[in-house]
Amino acid sequence: MAILPDKETGRVTWEPVRPDTLAAVRRVSVSGLLDDCYARVYAYETQRTHLYNQLTRRTDVKPLVERNGQLWTTPNVVLTEYFLLRNRPTYWPTAGDNITINVQARPFTRADFRQAEQVSAKDSFPSVEAELGTSLLLEEQHNGIYTFWSLEPLIADGPMRDYGSVDIQFKPGVGLVSGKYNQYFSIPQSSEANTFFKVTRITKLSK
Repeated sequence: MAILPDKETGRVTWEPVRPDTLAAVRRVSVSGLLDDCYARVYAYETQRTHLYNQLTRRTDVKPLVERNGQLWTTPNVVLTEYFLLRNRPTYWPTAGDNITINVQARPFTRADFRQAEQVSAKDSFPSVEAELGTSLLLEEQHNGIYTFWSLEPLIADGPMRDYGSVDIQFKPGVGLVSGKYNQYFSIPQSSEANTFFKVTRITKLSK
């Protein structure tokens, strides 16, 4: 669940919430969110194509955070994404999909992609971009953090749920620690300004 900062100011705003103003039907429990996750991941895995990324992404859920007896939420855009964790060695880059985080996947970097794309165009092989267009690809592992990248969807003017976090950083035992949101910030994937959020603190939440 990523709370995206304001595009102009770069800030995340928190507003107090009175519990009695929230109807029961509007409150989603953690178990309810997990049930929704399982259902959406199953639907994604069993569809005939992995192009429909909206199945595993939501923008209609806001976090409620309690601090000193007061509940807070944010008016900022919040993107909830469901992922499937696997720990299984693979050989082909196409073995994954756009929701599977596999730290044992065979690395396939952007440089590898550019080289394969040139060979594909030269020898009239099937399009590499089409084959990898719905896959999270392992770029590198550094200091215990795994960086995955993916190709942007071949669509125009799609909603946030079509794009999601194009690139992510994952730390085993912690979870996702950073991401890139190209469509939200209108930053091209190749732009030098398109960088991961800097991790300043990792806090374990109490149950």
